[in-house]
Amino acid sequence: MGDTFEGNIIYLLKISSGGNDTRPAVWIDAGIHSREWIAPATALFIINHLLLNYGNDDYITDLVDHDWYIMPLVNPDGYLHTWNWNRLWRKNRALATGFPGVFICRGTDPNRNFDIFFGGKFFLFFFYFYKSVD
Repeated sequence: MGDTFEGNIIYLLKISSGGNDTRPAVWIDAGIHSREWIAPATALFIINHLLLNYGNDDYITDLVDHDWYIMPLVNPDGYLHTWNWNRLWRKNRALATGFPGVFICRGTDPNRNFDIFFGGKFFLFFFYFYKSVD
């Protein structure tokens, strides 16, 4: 899919039985927070389960008749940092600046770095993390 700030590769796997480009798709991403180690392992388990059971299990075969896009590790820089340096590191490892050219800190939380109104409307109702798409 691309390279990270520290030069690691971000992989994206597509699992599909081929054919129709208009069929439903499933997107799974894991490891956006580097310290949550179980998420990439779960994504790899899903990949393994879909591939090993396709054609042997009717339910799995029906599932793979959708297009699956799985990114097992969104934040490889931060993930590697948690294994080698700081177990509780959450962010990526990019240089964060407050003003052009002024270094403030290392890392941005990728799960909090989407544009405002990403994915739909946002209203300030009195509920944490309210998301309206209507």
